[in-house]
Amino acid sequence: MASLQALLGDQRPRLESRPDSVGSWGELAVDFVTAAGMRLEDWQEYVLWAWHDIDSDGRWAASEAGLLVSRQNGKTEDLVGFDLSRLFLFPTPDRRRRTVLHTAHELKTATESFEKVAAIIAANDRLMDMVQHVYTANGKEAILLKPRPGQLLGDRLRFVARSKGSGRGFAANDIVYDEAQELAPAARKALTYTQSTIPNRQEIFAGTVPGEDNDGEVFEESATVAAPVRSARRGRSGRRTVPKTRSGSIRSM
Repeated sequence: MASLQALLGDQRPRLESRPDSVGSWGELAVDFVTAAGMRLEDWQEYVLWAWHDIDSDGRWAASEAGLLVSRQNGKTEDLVGFDLSRLFLFPTPDRRRRTVLHTAHELKTATESFEKVAAIIAANDRLMDMVQHVYTANGKEAILLKPRPGQLLGDRLRFVARSKGSGRGFAANDIVYDEAQELAPAARKALTYTQSTIPNRQEIFAGTVPGEDNDGEVFEESATVAAPVRSARRGRSGRRTVPKTRSGSIRSM
């Protein structure tokens, strides 16, 4: 009889596209979150790794990356792992502040992700030693690190519910779109405005297949998930991770 701990199901996405890369910081990210106490499934490690692929210039191989997965299957863990990795492991080369902006359609979803990240940090003394302040006010949740050597302002991770004005005033290096099946063009425009002057920026789209009642225009039209959405609507299922090249074209594995 197979072990009760054996993982069931395919641990690799049925549909996947990754741009060319020369290496990855994925192993570093996976090892870091594992040491911090996270226990990712094999497929979750695979996705987190893919999001950290780099090109020949040392930039993220995918400036936009998407994860399309059915509800209650573990995408939040990948987003939490991404948040932690970007906040603690990747100071900017010029020592300017890195801002990671984690957004969700609903405030409660953003708050739940904040609570998971904050709990992991609080359970690790070495991580807490790097933290300057944790903001817990409803709708203003954030984690601010102490300045690193050479920094004037410490790196930060903010959690917000999306709106037409959310994110303004915050030049975000990395933007996470949780519940991306509910991502209106106006909301994304307000958020990507913050990235206009940031080199080597990245956007992460994560959600489920948009339904008729969802405002999923951005998610459906994005090259990162367009093909999997069409496939899923034809009645197929499975986990998919679909990073996109900087030029916007999709390449198959």
